[in-house]
Amino acid sequence: MSHFTKVKTQILNDSKSLKKAVDNLGFQLVEKGKCRGYSGVQTCDYVVALPGEFDLGFNIQSNGKLEMVGDFWQGHISKYLGDDAKKLTQEFNKVRITRDARRKGYSVQSKKLDSGVEKLFIFIP
Repeated sequence: MSHFTKVKTQILNDSKSLKKAVDNLGFQLVEKGKCRGYSGVQTCDYVVALPGEFDLGFNIQSNGKLEMVGDFWQGHISKYLGDDAKKLTQEFNKVRITRDARRKGYSVQSKKLDSGVEKLFIFIP
């Protein structure tokens, strides 16, 4: 029985930002890798190699966005990347916003609140 699930995302195919986000979370991004799950493996354009027996994969779609592929059964991926990989998508967005703001000459600071929420502050010179 297969547990692999495909999830549409708003993550653009930006491998540099994806790699940095994965690195920031302490994992490795593999290009053209094998995504492991309960029913075996699937080849994906990008794979977040996680400890244990399950990984999270991404495939490039025709619209330029990435589709998430993973075996979300029993919360293994969630343990490392949050429910629906929200930790990863938040880190990806933080990386992209910071990069884009700095390219425009703005300075960026982040502050983690007691609630765990991280706020980004962008300062225009």
